[in-house]
Amino acid sequence: MPLMEVTVVIPTLDQKERLRLVLGALRGQTLGLNRFEVVVVDDGCSDGTAAMVAAATPGALPNLRLLQSSEEARGRSAARNAGIGGAKGELVVFLDGDALPAPDLLESHWAAYREHGPRAICC
Repeated sequence: MPLMEVTVVIPTLDQKERLRLVLGALRGQTLGLNRFEVVVVDDGCSDGTAAMVAAATPGALPNLRLLQSSEEARGRSAARNAGIGGAKGELVVFLDGDALPAPDLLESHWAAYREHGPRAICC
């Protein structure tokens, strides 16, 4: 069994302030903080994204990690693939660096996955 139920992969390129809001919204998920991890994939950011993620309060999102995709931007697909490679969750949920998740997003995706299996796609 994977260490986490859900991995949230967020590829980002120079969206530091928007990403800060997304991470704040993830702290308010109805799925317990110990049940999911957040993997932010830095796709060549030059706006201080890495420092912002590193400075995030560990207790706020205890399973927050930063992956450096590359020194220069390779694109959202390559960044997502890097995130999948670093995922520890049984289920991977993709968010963009400017997409504010509803409070029950992860719980809803986990419930759908448990009910319909790994071939289900939720949007």
